[in-house]
Amino acid sequence: MKKPKKLLLSDIRYECGEGSYKRGRSYFEKGQVTHFTVKSEGALFVQLNASVKGSQQNPYNQNIRIVWRPDYSAAEIDGDCSCPVGYNCKHVAAVCLMYQNSNQGSSSDTDPSCLNWLNSFSTQAPQLDIHQEFIVYILKPSSSTHEFTVDFLITKIKKSGGLGKGRKTTLNNIRYSYNYTSYIQPQDEEIAKLLSALNTSYQGEPLLAGEIGYIVLLKLLQTGRLFCQDTENLPLKTGANRDLRFNWQQSNQDDYKLTVGIEPAAELLLTDPPQYLDTALGEIGGFNPPVLASGQLRKILSAPRIPAEYADEFSFRLTVEHPNLHLPAPKKVELTELNELTPTPKLLLFGRQVNPQRYTHFMAVAFVYGGWTISAFPPEQYSFVKTDQGLLRIKRDLEIERIAISRLEEMGFSTAPSDDTGLKELVLFSPAEKSTMDSAARWGDFLQHTLFGLEQEGWIIDIDGSFLLNFQTAQNWDAEISESQTDWFEMRFNIKLDGQSLPLLP
Repeated sequence: MKKPKKLLLSDIRYECGEGSYKRGRSYFEKGQVTHFTVKSEGALFVQLNASVKGSQQNPYNQNIRIVWRPDYSAAEIDGDCSCPVGYNCKHVAAVCLMYQNSNQGSSSDTDPSCLNWLNSFSTQAPQLDIHQEFIVYILKPSSSTHEFTVDFLITKIKKSGGLGKGRKTTLNNIRYSYNYTSYIQPQDEEIAKLLSALNTSYQGEPLLAGEIGYIVLLKLLQTGRLFCQDTENLPLKTGANRDLRFNWQQSNQDDYKLTVGIEPAAELLLTDPPQYLDTALGEIGGFNPPVLASGQLRKILSAPRIPAEYADEFSFRLTVEHPNLHLPAPKKVELTELNELTPTPKLLLFGRQVNPQRYTHFMAVAFVYGGWTISAFPPEQYSFVKTDQGLLRIKRDLEIERIAISRLEEMGFSTAPSDDTGLKELVLFSPAEKSTMDSAARWGDFLQHTLFGLEQEGWIIDIDGSFLLNFQTAQNWDAEISESQTDWFEMRFNIKLDGQSLPLLP
């Protein structure tokens, strides 16, 4: 089927270039195309004359010839303009869009909204107009270590290439001059609002720190107008993730100082998450996992020197108490990793005099990993055990532990208040929901019907001498009634346990 004679958006974009097309579309949408006429038209061509209002007082004039292929699959645009660019410029693109809009109705077999939808996915940064001023952002170090601030420069592209010297402006000028200043683009207004939310240095400059600082940094990179220190180099761009490494350096006095390094080498920016700045390559980027929050990283960077006499204790405590910091120890700690052990649940049943009126029974929950008993609390990914051969780091299976604890909780046992037990472990007890009989019945069912099954599954059960509960079923019972000398009678109830007769009541 022969295609209809129509000028496609793709023709205009290809013939005039993406930058001229986008700027020309803005001119067309603002109604800056005037005196538009079709001078002549044939089967495969059309001749257009028009004027377009530009940045000068007098409009620019265009003379455009559009020629189609015989099958109308594409068209060539030959457009002359009186502007300095002269050929297939943004003004020519604006006139072609006017022709397309005025001379072509929507086709019955093509919905133009689908093409507009595709156009909305264009992610190219807008091209800078060599005749128009714009804002560039200058990234520079602040007075605080690892923090940076931004200068604002109004400039434009020189005819010989590169950027002009420009003139400085302020954040307030950008923030409050948007409606009537041509060099401020919509991106700049959004960035100015975000910068206004940042903390400032003693000179009143916005500091690129924290979560907002990270967002602003990304926005600045997206403009293609962010430079480091000055505009002599190319704009900064996004780089690949790098490694952040820590090391301890030993001084002549044998103490230890923590240092931070980036591989390949770069400067550290304490945004959240932290970023690096490579001034040589002109790149800004993030770090490979594990990624520390800026607050935690700032605290690590403030670590004091470690005197030699404390290096062993510091290294041991750093390894055992703070494994999530992912910091090496100043001195090597002999550490054996155990990562493939399966936990076995272990219960310790005991009793305690909680107060003068109440004696309560408990069960402490732990798990045995290869012969080492680990308390169920706290539920950490790793636990450490100190042995004569060095330090063991045991990787725990928290899912198996959770299932075992849930079984006990489903029977009605609850976590005991730490004030009652005085232990920093997971300790369960049987609550008296309505009366003490609730608690006793739960313990009775557990001891008589559940405990043996758990032992058969491999659970380890230890019963301390302080655990006084013992539930038994009587083989027989009897009652005795006798008269007393005071015209009263006496009654006794006895039960027989293990062949021995015992009074049920005093």
